[in-house]
Amino acid sequence: MKGTRSRRGGADIVGVKDPAKPPPSRRGTLRILTEKGAKLRRKTIKQNVQSMTDGKVRDVLKKSNISVNPKTPPHIAREILEGGMEAGMIVVK
Repeated sequence: MKGTRSRRGGADIVGVKDPAKPPPSRRGTLRILTEKGAKLRRKTIKQNVQSMTDGKVRDVLKKSNISVNPKTPPHIAREILEGGMEAGMIVVK
């Protein structure tokens, strides 16, 4: 059984053909960088973080659920943000 979204009245329950079948999975793309590409990516991330204000750095960290003490020096907060962006854990928009 699966629930469907309907406009009124909440979810309707609909039977499926094969209940033992797993739900559809999302295909993820694995990005493999060359050494030069990784170096270029690090460079652009570093430039983006350095151009941010201290408040913006802390705001981005807060939005990605990384708590940073207000007494933490700005250069350490920037390093944390750079590392998170490099690892792909933090996305800045």
